[in-house]
Amino acid sequence: QTFEERSYVATRWMTTNVEGSYMSAVFQGFMRLFNYIDGNNEAGEKIPMTAPVAVEMHPSGGKTGISNISISFFVPAKGNPPKAKDPTIYASNRPAGVVYVRSFDGFAMESDWNENAQALKDDLQAAGISFNPLSLIAAGYDPPFRFINRHNEIWLYGP
Repeated sequence: QTFEERSYVATRWMTTNVEGSYMSAVFQGFMRLFNYIDGNNEAGEKIPMTAPVAVEMHPSGGKTGISNISISFFVPAKGNPPKAKDPTIYASNRPAGVVYVRSFDGFAMESDWNENAQALKDDLQAAGISFNPLSLIAAGYDPPFRFINRHNEIWLYGP
């Protein structure tokens, strides 16, 4: 099977929205969130890095097929995260639900994410499985300085 079905509990994330080309938007969003966990928050608290980093892409009809991008860091369930000093960073919640996942390796570029997202959509449609086509998430599990043995996932939520 080229995908797996997972059931997730509700989760909390720290999120920022970014516009621009995919790679520059992801870099800009990652750096905003990294500064937040590095102590640029109201508590001045350093927060351990978590995985995955989730990049949510909302499809559009434009050239890139993406209308806006949200980058999120997972927040562990204990306690409340400190408020961000940066007004572009906010706490967000993902509801519990079914997520369809396609995994792939390598140092993923925008074309890799797009190719694997389309393959997941095609496989779900071929299997007669409904999914939410309005949002997809690229989940990266590795630090940017790891160049081999990387783990990447595309997530599509069930309806």
